[in-house]
Amino acid sequence: MNSFNRTLLASVLIMNAAVLLDNTLATAEVRPESDAELLPEQLLEEMQPPPTVTPPVEQLQSPVTTVSMSEAKLNIIMVNETGTKVTYGVLGQDSQLNLEVEQSQTLKNLEAPIDISFYRPDRGPIKVITRASKVGELQVILQRGTDFDTDKSVLSVQETGQVFLN
Repeated sequence: MNSFNRTLLASVLIMNAAVLLDNTLATAEVRPESDAELLPEQLLEEMQPPPTVTPPVEQLQSPVTTVSMSEAKLNIIMVNETGTKVTYGVLGQDSQLNLEVEQSQTLKNLEAPIDISFYRPDRGPIKVITRASKVGELQVILQRGTDFDTDKSVLSVQETGQVFLN
């Protein structure tokens, strides 16, 4: 492949590799090596955007509470005050659990980090109140949310005892 064809191929690949990221059009620039023959796959590899790194949740928001833990173990008391059933699951455990109306359940000896997701089957918003009641115990009260701007569906407890809601 001569230099002209290589440059033409690179230009076509560049035009086809425009990427739409966060409503911003970004393109990659490829400069063919002087004497080396580059395959189309090599050109595409060179045009890949760098990997994005998501900062840890601690850097993005403040914790809603902090709980003291004994040996990174925690009992979490889930309380349903939503007026409807809530389905939840603990990351790393296969089963989903149901929390009926006005029911509470205690999840015992969970090891941090802990991630619990929850939702209402009617897809209504959930307001979450957390209380660190005593060492090794966190109370999570699920209430009917008033709007989707404040809806929460994931509770995360870090090894440090910091509790986050998303």
